Amino acid sequence: MRGRGGRPAAVAALPVLLLVAACSPPSATDLFPVLAEPQDAEDTLPTLEGELVPREVVADSARHLASTAQGDFWVAVGDLGAVCLVAAVEEATAVASACGAPTGPGDRPIVASVQAGDASATGLLVPEGDDLSHAPPGEEWVMVADNLAVPADEDV
Repeated sequence: MRGRGGRPAAVAALPVLLLVAACSPPSATDLFPVLAEPQDAEDTLPTLEGELVPREVVADSARHLASTAQGDFWVAVGDLGAVCLVAAVEEATAVASACGAPTGPGDRPIVASVQAGDASATGLLVPEGDDLSHAPPGEEWVMVADNLAVPADEDV
């Protein structure tokens, strides 16, 4: 089969395919490589009264990022393909998550905050290859693990 200009159709379509591939957004595992690693016991999300918390997260996609004095943090894929940051305090008596479309460095960050009584924890999900220059203003952030920053005033 011949395409325009007498070239084979497959050759004529090749630049279009390359252009589409070059414009594809990064995948969740491109931005957060820990998601490609095998899940282990530490990666298990908390449950409250036998129910997975948070519900919008695909449980077997969760990977533990860090434990701080304030809480525990996981990155996971949401049931609609979003990337989620999960935060828990007080031995998982309170859990919160924030999800967003997988975005690359420099895009709007994903922040999750949770509070239970006097305990609170806030985390900022930082894509691979990004730095803290795109962190929300008004707070000083410090990296505590790959892909995770917390407010500098939280005791890590």
